[in-house]
Amino acid sequence: MTTRSIALFIGLALLVTILFLADLLAGPVKVPLEQALSILFGGQADLREWEVIIHQIRLPKALAALLCGAGLSMGGLLTQSLFRNPLTGPDVLGLTSGAGLGVALAIMSGFSEDISITMAASAGAAASFLLITLAADKVGNTTLLILGLMLSAFTSSVISVLQFTTESSKLQQYTIWTLGNISIPSGRELALLSISVPLCLIIGLSSLKSLNASTLGSSYLQSMGLNPKVLRWKVLVATSLVTGTITAICGPITFIGIAGPHLVKQFFRVTDHRLLLPMSALSGAALVLACDLLSQLPGGGSVLPLNAVTALFGAPIVIWVILRSK
Repeated sequence: MTTRSIALFIGLALLVTILFLADLLAGPVKVPLEQALSILFGGQADLREWEVIIHQIRLPKALAALLCGAGLSMGGLLTQSLFRNPLTGPDVLGLTSGAGLGVALAIMSGFSEDISITMAASAGAAASFLLITLAADKVGNTTLLILGLMLSAFTSSVISVLQFTTESSKLQQYTIWTLGNISIPSGRELALLSISVPLCLIIGLSSLKSLNASTLGSSYLQSMGLNPKVLRWKVLVATSLVTGTITAICGPITFIGIAGPHLVKQFFRVTDHRLLLPMSALSGAALVLACDLLSQLPGGGSVLPLNAVTALFGAPIVIWVILRSK
């Protein structure tokens, strides 16, 4: 790595740290920065109330936002590299919709445990990924995106049918989930995120050579003595697991999977996956932390749906990518 690359990585990590601390301080109750830092590093605050707010409310929410952004951005990068398409991502390819269908089936069937909903979401994301992967060899990049949109439309229709046949209490639970909001996660939910996101990173790091070669096509990948099928299965497992877990816990959060990697590629001019993968994770984390900050209306005491805020960042980036790619 060059000195410039290391400096960019440190700068991005510093930005994530600043946004993380800002997310800890944001809220209707003002907690001084020095008190928040003291609580964060195991010290005691002047007021017991501040310790409860940081430990039980703001710290779990900020950690969930960080892990959510990092996981979705890495999932987006893996699919973009695999399919050699800059516009692919968990939401565009229908993985988020497939995970949403799994969540809908779990909730409307009466399953409320974190693990059950997460498993259902991951299975739905994996099924969507399998369908897209089977079609990838037979269609072009543009058609692949259309198939992803059609898959999303199909799963939305199935969910609409399910909503007419379920009771109101379960329907209300599902409706709240669809808003895409990083609320206060439980300890088990944080544990699931803390397992799936690092696992996605580990799988990505174990495939760095294949990911770099895949950007030049499957023929080049094979000429390097690498197996394209192995890479596809690795990306399928990593992306389905991280998308399913995040979607189950945080709701269907869109655009981060596309926007995160592109911010790194375009602004930092990074193409090597050895640096691109961890920097994409940091970029996605920064995006979701910033969106979580903006979703908390100052002085209003209310919180906007996270999807509404992520679209403000993500949609212009997608439009910009399309215009640049002509």
